[in-house]
Amino acid sequence: NVLTISGIRLDLNERRAYHQMEIRFGKFEIAVSLPAPVDVEKAVAEYKDGFLVVLLPKADVKHIEVE
Repeated sequence: NVLTISGIRLDLNERRAYHQMEIRFGKFEIAVSLPAPVDVEKAVAEYKDGFLVVLLPKADVKHIEVE
């Protein structure tokens, strides 16, 4: 029930303008608690234009009635 993202950002010594940046360079790791079960087989991640987009579809929850 936790998504963990880790990686390494290289120090390119380039001057760029950023609105907000969590880290400058080096190793990083972040863990995010997920509010619902996820269908891991359908999870998709894409890094594009400096952004990591992660799509985590909710898993179908099966309820079993107990008498």
